[in-house]
Amino acid sequence: MENCPLCGKKMEKGYVSTQNAIDWGKKKTSSWNRKGEEILVGTIWSGTCVEGYRCLNCEIVLFHYGKTS
Repeated sequence: MENCPLCGKKMEKGYVSTQNAIDWGKKKTSSWNRKGEEILVGTIWSGTCVEGYRCLNCEIVLFHYGKTS
C-alpha cells in the first residue's frame, strides 16, 4: 500500500521494530498484565521487526502480521 487510507497521501515505507512482541487487545492493558491480548508478531521473549508504511500527515502506521506472500 503506497497511499494512506485516511488522507490519500503517499506513505513512507520502513520497518516497525520492538524489543518484545507486538500485541493486540480490545482493552488497554499494562506491559505486565497482558491477559486477553493476542500476539500478532514475535514472541514475549524476543524482539521483532516487520515491514510497514507510515503516514506523516495522519500519524498512522500500517503493517501486515502473520504470514504474507
